[in-house]
Amino acid sequence: MTQPVQTPSTQPTPPDQSTRPPARTGLLGDLRTLTPAERGLWRMPLMWAAALAILFIPLIYVAVYLGSVWDPYGKLSALPVALVNLDDGTVYRGKSYNLGADLLQTFHEDPPAKFVRYPSEAAAQNAVRRGEVYFALTLPADFSRKAIAGSSSERGLLRLYSAEGTSYFASRVGSSIATAIASTLNERLGTNRWDTVQASLAQVQQGFADLRAGAAKLKDGAATLATGTGRLRTGAETLASGAAKASSGSLQLSQGAQNLSGGVGRLTAGVTRLSGGIRQLSARAPGQAQLQPLLTGAASLRQGSADLYGGLGKLSAGADSLAGGAKTLNTGVAQADAGAGALAAQLPALATGLTQLQGGAQNLSKEAADLNSGATRLGAGIGQLGSQGAGLGLNPTQLSSLQGGAGNLKAGADALAKGSAQLQGGAGTLAQGLGTAQAGAQKAAAGTAQLGSGTAQLRAGAARLQSGAASLAQNTAQAQAGAGKLSQGASSLENGLKTLVAGTLKVKSALGTIDQSLPAQSDLKTLAGGASTLASSSGTLATGVQGVSSGAASLARGAADADAGARKLRDGLNTFYSKIPARTETLGGDPAGLSASVQVVTEHTASVANNGAAFAPYFMVLSLWVGCTLTTFIFPYLLIAESGRRTGQLARVLRKFAVPAVYVVAQALLVVLGVHLLGVKFLHSGLLIFTAVAASLTFMLLVLALNLLLGAAGRLLALVLLVIQLAASGGSYPVELSSGFFQWLHTYIPVTDAINAMRYALFGSYEGQYGVFMLRMFAVALVSLAVALLSRRKWQYIADERFRSPLVLDVG
Repeated sequence: MTQPVQTPSTQPTPPDQSTRPPARTGLLGDLRTLTPAERGLWRMPLMWAAALAILFIPLIYVAVYLGSVWDPYGKLSALPVALVNLDDGTVYRGKSYNLGADLLQTFHEDPPAKFVRYPSEAAAQNAVRRGEVYFALTLPADFSRKAIAGSSSERGLLRLYSAEGTSYFASRVGSSIATAIASTLNERLGTNRWDTVQASLAQVQQGFADLRAGAAKLKDGAATLATGTGRLRTGAETLASGAAKASSGSLQLSQGAQNLSGGVGRLTAGVTRLSGGIRQLSARAPGQAQLQPLLTGAASLRQGSADLYGGLGKLSAGADSLAGGAKTLNTGVAQADAGAGALAAQLPALATGLTQLQGGAQNLSKEAADLNSGATRLGAGIGQLGSQGAGLGLNPTQLSSLQGGAGNLKAGADALAKGSAQLQGGAGTLAQGLGTAQAGAQKAAAGTAQLGSGTAQLRAGAARLQSGAASLAQNTAQAQAGAGKLSQGASSLENGLKTLVAGTLKVKSALGTIDQSLPAQSDLKTLAGGASTLASSSGTLATGVQGVSSGAASLARGAADADAGARKLRDGLNTFYSKIPARTETLGGDPAGLSASVQVVTEHTASVANNGAAFAPYFMVLSLWVGCTLTTFIFPYLLIAESGRRTGQLARVLRKFAVPAVYVVAQALLVVLGVHLLGVKFLHSGLLIFTAVAASLTFMLLVLALNLLLGAAGRLLALVLLVIQLAASGGSYPVELSSGFFQWLHTYIPVTDAINAMRYALFGSYEGQYGVFMLRMFAVALVSLAVALLSRRKWQYIADERFRSPLVLDVG
């Protein structure tokens, strides 16, 4: 505040002794001293007019602000809003829909705002930009078509166009109205779709029944299929096993056929060589005519050796007749020498023939053994061929022909084996006999050699007979012994020759029989060709049977897979059938219940009737602060009449506080009454009055302390605090939504406690905290009083007659 200007006409003169204020007489005396000047303020009509006007300012403040926010949502029907309906409608499932027209009808019956129709969306948006309307709602041409379709890819779009800068509240209202319209339309569309679903539900139920019946048939078919695939799998496994065995048998058959073909080839060659050898042997084998001289010579040899033995016996018996028998001896010796020479000449040829004959017999025995072995293997192969012919895949005619040919071939092979066995036996016997004959011939050759030597000696001895008669007995004995051996050898030779001749004749006859029994060359070629064809065909058969075996194995695996798949199909269809309900439940509920199955059940504490009632504590406290601040314009808080210069600080503070205190209490009561007349209901009326009075007195002490502490700047700081507390009190929005500075300040300003205490008195908020709020306000009041009592430097003194309200002096 500005200091008063001292003019000469108003400059107070120092009081003389007679006009000095009396000495202090205590607190009551100080109050009595200060009271006349303070009462003198009310002698001016302007003071009463100003005081009366300022008294009702808090009430006007509350009434104006609460009236402006009392119930804005209840007057939305007066809010100008642009509406553009371009919807062309649509036809869906044979039924026509026009959501735009239906919506206009709804707005006509219960308008949520004051709708102004515009011909186009651009015109409506221009109106919003010009401020003619607060927001615009547009229904596009395809609104019904997209909304009715109900597809998530495209929806009916209700376009909202608003200008938040023009009115943020109106833009929020527009969003709420658009959301409500969309909710209403969705509910209506849900009802229509509900009817469609209910109509289609019977078809769905019939479809489920048909589906269950079809699933039952599929289940039965799958069971039959599983049984069939099981049999198929068993048959395929059996086929695969048989094919594997057939493959193994075909390989054995192929190998046997190849062996047979090789054996037949060797048999054919052997038979051909055998036939040639037999013919040669038969041609070379001596006959009866060629062997007869040998028999005759052997007989003569036997007889001559017997005679020799007898003669030598006689020689040994009668040495006396030696001389008489010398002539006979010479004759006999000459004959013996001639016979021995002839015998010696024939015996080498006989020995050579016997050796050749023995070799031929041995070759014949060997060839007969080979022939017997080949014929045996041929018979076995032909028998196996006949037994396995059924596995060759031949038709019955081919199989019968093959088996017949195989039978004939086997019979011939058996006969050939039997004849070759007989031939082998005869050839063995012949070889043995020829060996014996050869041994005898060798012995005969040795004997004839000895005989030739003997006859030569005999001849020489005959010449020396007469001179060597003394040694005749000894030589005759030796000759007799040799003659005995010769006789025995000749007899054995004769017997061997007889056996040889008989065996040779038998062999010659057997060779002829064998030659006639052997197959012809053309038959052997046919047999060799058939064996070769059989080997080739059996190889092809083996390859084919292996392919069949592989295919059978694949078939078995496929059959196993098919069986497993059929079982899975059967099990899956059983599960599918069991999951299909025998009957479908009807769709319960209703469209509204299904579209809003979850609802919020709200229970309130500290209920508030409307927006105005909710803001009442906030504006009531601010109005009381404003009322206290305005008292600085009518009451001189810093001005002291000259008569009170000697008064104490406590008396001054109490006197400066007394009248404004009554004044602000009156303001508080008027504010409470005004709020009640506006329609706000009080939960605790007494507490509300008490809170309003306590808040006014606390604010008054704080304003007084600021003035006494800071002088004229205190009034300015009180206004600044008003602005700060508007943001920090949390009256309009939760303080947690403001910045950190305001959240910190919120705890320490008295307006916060006053608002919270009034909320408890009005609505019951902050249960159990009312006492805390009042104690903190009381603490602020005590601190303010202490500051006021300590503030002594800002007092201004003025003559009693000039003591006026700041309205007149502009001095505080």
